[in-house]
Amino acid sequence: RGDPSTNDDFGGQNFCIFDKVETPKMYLAYFSVEQPMPSPFGTKEMVSMLNYAQDPKTGEVLINVQAAPTAKAPTPGTSRITVLNNAFRLTPMPNGEVQWEITGDVDMGLPYPLTNVAMPELLYQGLSDQRKLVLTEKYQQARLLSVREP
Repeated sequence: RGDPSTNDDFGGQNFCIFDKVETPKMYLAYFSVEQPMPSPFGTKEMVSMLNYAQDPKTGEVLINVQAAPTAKAPTPGTSRITVLNNAFRLTPMPNGEVQWEITGDVDMGLPYPLTNVAMPELLYQGLSDQRKLVLTEKYQQARLLSVREP
């Protein structure tokens, strides 16, 4: 979500990057996005910090997405997600493929019994969708200032 053109790919609304620093060694951005939920849960707002950097020796890229709930004023009509700590580790393999490791922790503010029932399917579907996305030309051709291709 470091680029507004990815908003439709991930199903959010009103995506906005409101602070960003990009150098050849790192990327850091604060963004907000709204996620409509079924009734009666309303719209959830995620205000997050996204950063990534590449290990120059191994080529590994570590992407962190963390909640930053106080980074901007709340949006009326939404409730804010305050627990979010996701990490994506992309490691180049000798055969040219990339190993993709994901660690995630998010609390969408839903009742825990509902979360426990719904999350396995949502995670499976979300990861399946992401896998399809990264294989599209849009993502295969993407270039980032702070990430060097081998």
